[in-house]
Amino acid sequence: MKIICCVLVMLLLTGCAGQQVFEQLEDVYASQAAPEPKKIGLSLPKDASSQVLAGSNGVLYFCEGYEISTETMAAGNLGQTILSLTGFQRDDLTLMETKQDGAVRYECVWSSVNGEGQQVNRAVILDDGNYHYCVWVCADAQDAGALRDTWQALLSSIVLS
Repeated sequence: MKIICCVLVMLLLTGCAGQQVFEQLEDVYASQAAPEPKKIGLSLPKDASSQVLAGSNGVLYFCEGYEISTETMAAGNLGQTILSLTGFQRDDLTLMETKQDGAVRYECVWSSVNGEGQQVNRAVILDDGNYHYCVWVCADAQDAGALRDTWQALLSSIVLS
């Protein structure tokens, strides 16, 4: 009788074994596409010619003795943007960092040499988290001092819309 009771208890217990329950999860976070880049607005000096070159990511203007360039790059790697823009590593430049209209503004100055001699360059990069909006000016070193106020007005006028 004990054997029959033990067998019945074992049968009852094995029938009560819990079954695995699987839960299905849905992806409630749809991947979001990056927003469209904003437009770079700036007050061009009166000596700026119309757009000389315009591409999908930027514009180049020639002025009397200097050049202005705008370019939009994907954000994420500021060091790569700086290297692409200046030819220098981020640690090799002194960056001034401020805030402007919800974006981080980086500004730097550097010199370079081309086939015609030494040049002075100045750039502003606005980082809104999605894109790097770059404005760059370049002139021969002997002309750069006289252009300081013009460049300051230009770089101060940058807005994103």
